[in-house]
Amino acid sequence: MERLTAFFYRIMRALDDPAFLTLYRKKGDEISLQVRNIDPSATMKDIASYHACAVFISGTLSPVESYRRLYFEDLPVHTLSLPNAFPEENRALFCAQDVTSIYRMRRDAGNTERIEGYIRSFATLHGSLAVYFPSYELLERFTAGLPSRLNRKQVFVESSSSSDAANDLREFMSLRHGGGIRHSLWCLRRQME
Repeated sequence: MERLTAFFYRIMRALDDPAFLTLYRKKGDEISLQVRNIDPSATMKDIASYHACAVFISGTLSPVESYRRLYFEDLPVHTLSLPNAFPEENRALFCAQDVTSIYRMRRDAGNTERIEGYIRSFATLHGSLAVYFPSYELLERFTAGLPSRLNRKQVFVESSSSSDAANDLREFMSLRHGGGIRHSLWCLRRQME
């Protein structure tokens, strides 16, 4: 009942608040309605102003000063940006310029084939690997056909359910003692907010 009430609240907000976006989707005979908050600044300001102290943590907000001005312009907020905890010699970043996640290309067979090919190719590299997706829809589409092990790596796919995600993280962390953490493939939805 709580989730239904929250959904109706977002529908009401979407009528006159540009921070909320209403999405209609049709898949076969099924029609779905989603209401998303695409500008969380008002909510974040409310949370910060109602509390004596609030700590917000993100791995994706950069440059942090821009987000401070955008979300907390009138509040006495202090920011802290920490360096990557992994030594540079232990990191490799690979980018492909011939694939895209823009909406109109998400069903393109060639684009899909290239993305799946990159995931399988990168899984042959030594060490652990993380693949980030901009939405759970894409995460689920590109990981649906992955086996539980790929090129000797155990495959972990982030669950969209917060309780399942916590269990997934516990399982992943338990691998550290058996050395499995060094041979894993994580598929995650990158938080864009």
